[in-house]
Amino acid sequence: MPSFMPSTPRSRMSRQQARVANRSAARLSGYLAAGLGATGLATLECEAAVVSVNITSIGSNNQNISGINAGIPGGSSKTVLDFPITGSRFVLSNTSSDGYLNQGFAGPYGTIQFQAYSSYASPVRFSAAGSSSIGPTSGPANWISNSSYTVFSWGDPDLGSHKSSTWSSGSYIGFRARPSTGSTDYNYGYFEVTWNNVSNQFQILSGAYESQVNTAISVPEPSAIAMTGIGALALGAGAIRRSRKGRKAAASLGDAV
Repeated sequence: MPSFMPSTPRSRMSRQQARVANRSAARLSGYLAAGLGATGLATLECEAAVVSVNITSIGSNNQNISGINAGIPGGSSKTVLDFPITGSRFVLSNTSSDGYLNQGFAGPYGTIQFQAYSSYASPVRFSAAGSSSIGPTSGPANWISNSSYTVFSWGDPDLGSHKSSTWSSGSYIGFRARPSTGSTDYNYGYFEVTWNNVSNQFQILSGAYESQVNTAISVPEPSAIAMTGIGALALGAGAIRRSRKGRKAAASLGDAV
């Protein structure tokens, strides 16, 4: 009769560790899938053709608008060409001296407009907690290109100065653009912007637009998305470590049997 050697404690432990390795590998794929989805690589927005904006090289003239006051020296301005579609353009201004104020976004060429109220320096502040959708029927005000209303600060020595209240991070200015002056179709989008009405400084943090015409875009909740993504990826990192440990245990099993 054949004789069988009894299993040693080492081989029994190795088989148990091998089973753990298999379970760990199965969890790993789930954790990584959750992490990728949470960080925006597999979102409904991608399916809806939401296009992220590279604010360090935007428009056909590759403007960098990421710095304080969009990186514009005092008393100057910067024009972004062919954004978000060919023929659209807008101006960023940083004039603040001798009683003249003109700081922020303007679209004086007619093909791009920002949402603002009908008063000086009154762009509409969108946020995830408030007006979260930017589209054909969104917002409480007007779509206009007059910089007197769309900038954060405006004024002259005769009419006085006018400023928006301070915008913290998580604030968005909404825009829409049309392919030609006579078109009734628009692409909608936003820029995340901060504005300090004491230091007279604004900064553009990010941007996005909907490539499908006449389709609304929702502003994101950056803090919630970031925390969810980081948490999911942390779980994935833990699963990787457990998977490596399991593979070592499986290798030990091969040596023991």
